[in-house]
Amino acid sequence: MTIRYLILSALLLTSLTSSAYAEVVAPGTRVRVTTYERDLCESVGTVISSDEEDVVLEMDIDGSRLRIPWYDIQRFQISEGSVRGTAYGAVAGLALGSIVGLLASSSSHVYYDEYGEPDLRFEDGSASGLIGGALVGAALGAVIGSAVRVETWKAVPWISRLDRREFGMGVRLSWDTEPERAR
Repeated sequence: MTIRYLILSALLLTSLTSSAYAEVVAPGTRVRVTTYERDLCESVGTVISSDEEDVVLEMDIDGSRLRIPWYDIQRFQISEGSVRGTAYGAVAGLALGSIVGLLASSSSHVYYDEYGEPDLRFEDGSASGLIGGALVGAALGAVIGSAVRVETWKAVPWISRLDRREFGMGVRLSWDTEPERAR
């Protein structure tokens, strides 16, 4: 009796997994797909159609259509639109500006300790250069970052019949069918 329920539940689960993506992806959705067939290459395109077996994309690069079976997909992401990179630019500019400000405002001297090891010391206006460079760098980084738009992607949880992982290991067995020659 329990074997029947196990077989029934296994069949039910496998029938649900293939139709799960067909419900998630509507035509016109912009997606990014990583497949095993294309050597883990990311393909970006717009969904033309999808069913239980595969998804058809119109590629952004050349407008061609690409049919990808669901079992070949390693990662599937849906576009959430694009955002400005203001915060990222400000943080990068802050870091770079503080380093440049520190180096530009201070005079560095190399001192040698009693063992002959070099010791680099910053003197004079190091704090003001650090703060000034950080502020100028953050402002410039925010301006440059706001001009750059970055597309954000939402990963779709992977539903598959096969267990897929990012890393794996394969084993190949081979042997010679010819007998060794006497030496």
